[in-house]
Amino acid sequence: SVTGSTVAGTIYCQTGSGNNKSCNTSQSDPVPQNFPVSDQNIADWKDLAVAGGTSSGLNLSGSTEQTIGPKKINGNITLSNNAILNTTGVLWVTGDVSISNSSQFRVDASMGVNGGIIIVDGTVTTSNSAVFSGSGTTGSYMMVISTNTGNSAIQISNSAGSVILIAPYGGVMLSNTASANQITANRITLSNAATVTYNS
Repeated sequence: SVTGSTVAGTIYCQTGSGNNKSCNTSQSDPVPQNFPVSDQNIADWKDLAVAGGTSSGLNLSGSTEQTIGPKKINGNITLSNNAILNTTGVLWVTGDVSISNSSQFRVDASMGVNGGIIIVDGTVTTSNSAVFSGSGTTGSYMMVISTNTGNSAIQISNSAGSVILIAPYGGVMLSNTASANQITANRITLSNAATVTYNS
């Protein structure tokens, strides 16, 4: 079922309303596929984070910059007002992640073409030009995984940067010109000119 959407190509759906074109009903509903990130992947990555030790939550504000990882974070990570957190390994956050006001959560430059992984048991929220980013080397991305079951397990306002968003049990919400390179979730909500430009 597709409603209230503007689609450049064909809309394959069984029912639709408020769209820029009618449903093409020639295709049956697709067979559900396995998520590209499995529960075992998540468990293995959590083990890598734990192997790097544990620490309490982080709260960075102002022009503060810190490098961390691999690490298990018992608590929340909050970045605000141009703070920068560089990762050099898998991070497992037991609480929430919130970045705002031009803060950056990025893969450390030393990681080169490799990407970064953040696993969050709680929710992930970005606002006001805060971004996730790779190392600066082409092909490096941050992958953000929330295992939260809520509709807003990951909530992105404005551009999220070079990021892959995964919420296997919950929802990803993009609004206000938000964008991402890839999203895989149980539920996805786009509003207010949000864009997904899939980058395979």
